[in-house]
Amino acid sequence: MNDRAKATATRPSTTTAQLISHLLRPDDFPATGATIVGVVRARRGSDQLVAALRRLTPEKVFNNVFEVWFDAVGSADRRTAKVIGDASLLARF
Repeated sequence: MNDRAKATATRPSTTTAQLISHLLRPDDFPATGATIVGVVRARRGSDQLVAALRRLTPEKVFNNVFEVWFDAVGSADRRTAKVIGDASLLARF
């Protein structure tokens, strides 16, 4: 168990999106950023993941895991997020 009082936020990655998707269920949406942080904490998400999710806009409503991940990534990763999002849409066909 991590005894540090405050975890350091790490830059979210594709792996982070997978972790988020394991902790959040479809019936958790729609949800605000503050609610999402609370759900992930209650489901014993890692301190680093919770710290990364604290970057979410607390009052913004999210409809799925991709929106959560996209809002949590740094601005330098937005192009990657868009490409992954486009690929996700194409995979539906």
